[in-house]
Amino acid sequence: MTAAVKYWLAVTTGIILTAIACWAAYWQDQRADSKRLREAQRQAAKAAPVINLNIQYPTPNDAWRRAKVIGHFLPAKAIYLDNRLYKSQPGREVLMPIEAANSKQIVLINRGWVAQPAAQRMHIPQVSTPASLIELEGVLVRDLPHYSGWGDHYNASLPNIWPNLNLKAYQQASGFPQIEWIMLQTSPADDGLIRDWPQPASEISKHLGYRFQWLLIALITASLTLYFGISSWRKKN
Repeated sequence: MTAAVKYWLAVTTGIILTAIACWAAYWQDQRADSKRLREAQRQAAKAAPVINLNIQYPTPNDAWRRAKVIGHFLPAKAIYLDNRLYKSQPGREVLMPIEAANSKQIVLINRGWVAQPAAQRMHIPQVSTPASLIELEGVLVRDLPHYSGWGDHYNASLPNIWPNLNLKAYQQASGFPQIEWIMLQTSPADDGLIRDWPQPASEISKHLGYRFQWLLIALITASLTLYFGISSWRKKN
């Protein structure tokens, strides 16, 4: 390989690395903008009027809207999400559908978290559930965080313990294909459940930090390419 070929190979490599770093910085900036928009939409939804689920059905854009419903719990169709930690303590989240009064609408309510001792891991938690008409308030979401992966098994007999909420599997198991929303209950209740819902992390600062790192890498590679490129060219001439 001649000296000229080595020279242009090194310069070309430096330019390519600089271009890749600039593209990565741009991509991180786009990710930050996307999450800014998502956070703004979430805050706007939370500030919007409360949806009355007894007379109104949520639209696809109603995620994170506040909602209220009056109805009866259906404990026979409950599921209990396993391995949910609260302050490092293992437990389960209790998901139970409610049938809205004077309506055929069914909404899946995440009632909250309950501790589950290791010795009772195979048992369904005993949770106080009112049999009478109840009024609840909460926040609408389309899905819940998943904490396990391949090999998840969703037992079709209800009530039961599930590893995650698989909405399609739940629709089939419960016989409620109309369920499309989950409401995180925020209204207080004397049931012993904890409803300390974590807020979704926007992670905007993380993407801005990555953007800065990639811009720094681009500056370094561009400077080195320019310096050694000019130095080598001067030596040859």
